[in-house]
Amino acid sequence: MLSTKKAFRGGMLFGAFEGHPAGPVESVALPEKILVPLQQGVDGPVQSQVEVHDRVVRGQIIGRCPADAQAPVHSPVCGTVEQVGNLEGVAPEVVCINVEDSEDTVGGQPLGADFRSRPAHEVAEVLFQAGVASMHHDGIPVSRNTRGVDPGNLDTLIVAAMETGVLAVSPETLVGLRVQDLATGIGVLAHALQVEQAHIAVDDESPQFASRLEGCLATEPNVRIHRLGGVYPRHWDEPLTAALAGRRVPNDGRACDVGVVCVDLQTALAAFDAVVRGLPVIEQLLILGGPGYTRAGVVRAPIGMRVGDLIGPRLRQDMEVRLVEGGLLSGRSLDPDKRVVTRELRRIDALREDRERTLLAFLRPGRALHSYGRTFLSHWRASDPLRCDSNLHGEKRPCISCAACDEVCPRELLPYWLSRQVRSNKAQAALGFELHACIECGLCSYVCPSKIPLMEDIQQGKTQVATEQVRA
Repeated sequence: MLSTKKAFRGGMLFGAFEGHPAGPVESVALPEKILVPLQQGVDGPVQSQVEVHDRVVRGQIIGRCPADAQAPVHSPVCGTVEQVGNLEGVAPEVVCINVEDSEDTVGGQPLGADFRSRPAHEVAEVLFQAGVASMHHDGIPVSRNTRGVDPGNLDTLIVAAMETGVLAVSPETLVGLRVQDLATGIGVLAHALQVEQAHIAVDDESPQFASRLEGCLATEPNVRIHRLGGVYPRHWDEPLTAALAGRRVPNDGRACDVGVVCVDLQTALAAFDAVVRGLPVIEQLLILGGPGYTRAGVVRAPIGMRVGDLIGPRLRQDMEVRLVEGGLLSGRSLDPDKRVVTRELRRIDALREDRERTLLAFLRPGRALHSYGRTFLSHWRASDPLRCDSNLHGEKRPCISCAACDEVCPRELLPYWLSRQVRSNKAQAALGFELHACIECGLCSYVCPSKIPLMEDIQQGKTQVATEQVRA
């Protein structure tokens, strides 16, 4: 059933930026070679089950942990193994496959739509063997790998059926016509984890999607759909756990530490594919956003495809771009020749690279620039897409005590105070102000008019504390 909106402290609502991804999901042409890492997601490395010159087919297990403590790795294509081992710059251990034009596929034994008649541990085993349990950044605790959590303490499932932030994509784009599959996948996860309740977070800008999903879940009494505002970073585990389960994720902890398992749309769809259809995780939906693409959108790509092969045909040649994985505010730059598609990769944004100094940026009208304050013209006249580039658009200067970073922090921290302690080599003192409660969403750095790299300082402080603890 649908519920009312939930309160959310802090955060920020973003408008329309240039290069916003939209449209139906596109499939990409297979490259000549696929490089499948033997370590993906939160799992540790597994051992290769194939040798050079072996022929493999789609869905075949090519990497497995001897003790079955890590989820297996599957071949996403048909082809011949060319190399097994280290590939400098890509991953410590990869299986390099020369791709064949064949659709031969092997998979697990599907349980079908009557999966609820099977024991929960049997469904969980299918999720593990298909690689679904290692898709989310914290993983899904199952009997083979509980990730340090007692499965008996888990009672709540939260599905983030929404995206927030710069260049966020609507659930309609990601799910398409698979709303019923999504609903069934949520049921699969709830049954496997034996949770008492499930909450689904949907953007309130997607009422039709919420209504369709509600119809598909009409027979699920313990599932509740929540329409939330698209304030960043509301779709992250920590804010959702607080808003929907009423529990605070411990500092430097995980949602499962308080009995909650959080997953995204892709994980729920993969659960359906694994249990109902018998298909392992061999491909990924990737969001490609930003002005650096000739055509922004969402693509379906095989695991192990080199990012350069994937985005090369789409990159604009008339500008220098910066590629970022994991979101523009909290992600990191990537080298397209040294990064391949993996289970945990969700998006690759292409920013306009702009290194020119902007003199007195705060005095300019800012017709196409986004700002937390109300000083730019774009705040009052938001008709055109906002500029999306790597420029600071200002000068670094001392803190002016505006408290903007405090206002947007979703964890109710004092980012500048934490930054100040770290810069004074007092990272231990910052622990008293909940240094480890920071979820590194990047909003504090983004809104700072003095261009102080607050998030970087906090990250450095965490590293300092960890180093000191090891020395002790």
